[in-house]
Amino acid sequence: MGQMHHISEEDMVLLTALIDGALDPQATEKLRQRLANEDALHEAYLDLVVIHDQLTQLPPLPLPRSLRLDDATLKRA
Repeated sequence: MGQMHHISEEDMVLLTALIDGALDPQATEKLRQRLANEDALHEAYLDLVVIHDQLTQLPPLPLPRSLRLDDATLKRA
């Protein structure tokens, strides 16, 4: 993972959507073609994949007590 790459905010949104599987097939193919031809975009994608992979390996944190629902709160809802 290296330096910040000079890509647009729109491209960052597209890259994160690609990683999340949120792009339709046509947009995915178009972005993958750009990744094959644009070095800065490809490097940014690789950096985001590393960050995504690291984040998914973190253990889940327990909810703070103030955000947990108890039986009394559920009955009122």
